[in-house]
Amino acid sequence: MQIELLFRGKSCNEIRESAFGLSKRLAQTAQETFRDFEEAVEKDATKTAVSDGTVHPLTSYVIN
Repeated sequence: MQIELLFRGKSCNEIRESAFGLSKRLAQTAQETFRDFEEAVEKDATKTAVSDGTVHPLTSYVIN
């Protein structure tokens, strides 16, 4: 892994562990964000039907 290559040796143990922890938290946050977005689109689907192949209004909002 890149983190292990960047922070080698005993002196970098603390930095390496912090980097691993940060990477793990970042991945979890990204997954939660996408899950929340998916739920928001599903909840809004009954209000805003998109049947003509265009992007859902929430997707367009996030992209902008």
